[in-house]
Amino acid sequence: TVTSANPANGVTISNLVNNAGTVTADIVAACGAVAGPASFTLEVSDGAATTTAILNVAVVANTPPTLSYTLATVNTGGTLTINPATGPSDNGAVNSIAVQSQGGFTGTVTVNSLGVVSISGPLRQEPTRSPFGRPIVAAR
Repeated sequence: TVTSANPANGVTISNLVNNAGTVTADIVAACGAVAGPASFTLEVSDGAATTTAILNVAVVANTPPTLSYTLATVNTGGTLTINPATGPSDNGAVNSIAVQSQGGFTGTVTVNSLGVVSISGPLRQEPTRSPFGRPIVAAR
């Protein structure tokens, strides 16, 4: 059998399996895990003898994904497609992209899984404006 105690830094090990000397396990770092080394003491026993070994795991921070756009303008009643200036990218995987705010824009704003924004429809009321007087739409 193989057993381990989990350290208290947000990293856990579970589902330890010993298959003829090949040990596998699930190692999970929680969102609040402390970046740096995580050490596990593994104990192996065949029923007659017991030994221990240290398993070291390096926990690295997950940086936020990136996605940005250049300034774009659409006329009342017009349509526009805006491709991302950067991204979407991450040091892991980007799971979703969603329109977070249309400001006061009353038309339709959609964003696809590649971060491409499509805007169409009229401005029926005064939109939320940037300091430069332009309507603000946010996609994240």
